[in-house]
Amino acid sequence: MKLPLLLSVLPILAVGQSTSQQSFANLCGSGQATGTKTFNGEQYTYYCNHRATDSDLSGLTSGHDDPATCAARTAGAPASVGVTWLQDGRCALATAGPPYPDNGYIFFEKVVASGGGFPSTCCQERDDCRTKLQACETARDQFKSERDTCQAGASGPAPGTGGPSAGGGRVSDCGGSGLIKRPADTVASLPDCVDICAQVPTCKVAAFLPQARNNCLMYTTQTGYTPKTGAHIAVR
Repeated sequence: MKLPLLLSVLPILAVGQSTSQQSFANLCGSGQATGTKTFNGEQYTYYCNHRATDSDLSGLTSGHDDPATCAARTAGAPASVGVTWLQDGRCALATAGPPYPDNGYIFFEKVVASGGGFPSTCCQERDDCRTKLQACETARDQFKSERDTCQAGASGPAPGTGGPSAGGGRVSDCGGSGLIKRPADTVASLPDCVDICAQVPTCKVAAFLPQARNNCLMYTTQTGYTPKTGAHIAVR
């Protein structure tokens, strides 16, 4: 006799609940500890009867009968890890985890991608930047290597020390702007310098510097050559 009476009361209790309380019961009312939900296209792992830190709770706002409206607050807060939602309809952004046990709360934690949680567009921008950075670092290392080789040649054996005639020049032109060879060749005239240039496929400019111990410098581009007083040049 008492059992039918008890069953008839249960629907009345459910009807007497607020919208937020019903939402809470749907998620955690059967003793469930955790689960997953998708709100506004974002996936969340939720923890029943857990909340964020005390400092996060200072930003509680009311009027969120549906946890989806609470989760929507993360759209304007990319630094947040999720939200804390209360069964009375209050909501607070969560900036740190892990959640703390506390009855009547649900902690919704954003499920992020394995690469660190950034949207795919951000990942693509990051990868593009890394590719460009690697290209810059490669160019930098190549420049340093060529500069060091150039400077080592430019500071070759001093006159009268028995060093070879090739490389006798001490021209300060190690900026890495298309210079092909260091040490420079020592030649008698511009035609001799042109002949040497003709033997190098990448040589486009031959520069004969009589004022610098008859050095012959070769460049890959005409724009890479810096005019020097007294120099004689030939362009292929």
